[in-house]
Amino acid sequence: MRVERSIELPVESDRVWEALVDDELRSDWLGDDVSLDPEPGGALDVRDGDEHRVGVVERVEPGRRLGLRWWPETRPDETSEGDVVLVPVTTGTRLTVIERRAVPITMSASATASIATSRLVLLAATSCRTGLAVGR
Repeated sequence: MRVERSIELPVESDRVWEALVDDELRSDWLGDDVSLDPEPGGALDVRDGDEHRVGVVERVEPGRRLGLRWWPETRPDETSEGDVVLVPVTTGTRLTVIERRAVPITMSASATASIATSRLVLLAATSCRTGLAVGR
């Protein structure tokens, strides 16, 4: 199953990238407690309420793409892969989140799409706040 969602943000792509790789800003959209080494092979650890996911960074194209593979800590057979892709546009940045389930799961496609969309909206808000807060 594949879910893809895009949004255009009124900020430059370097500010959106900062929201992806900065520890504090990333927690605003990925969960309560997030640890990420944004280098290929780097570890991912996400705690969001009772959920705990672990994973690995698979691809990094600074300022353009971050590719991840993650799974629930106790259910490594429920692996997901995803990419966050940034493309400069005249109004700022188009941010696309692509999530692929590597194995079938019981969650419906609409529920997965809803999760991806929610996280995308949170990242958009974070990116806009970052652009305004740093005043660059």
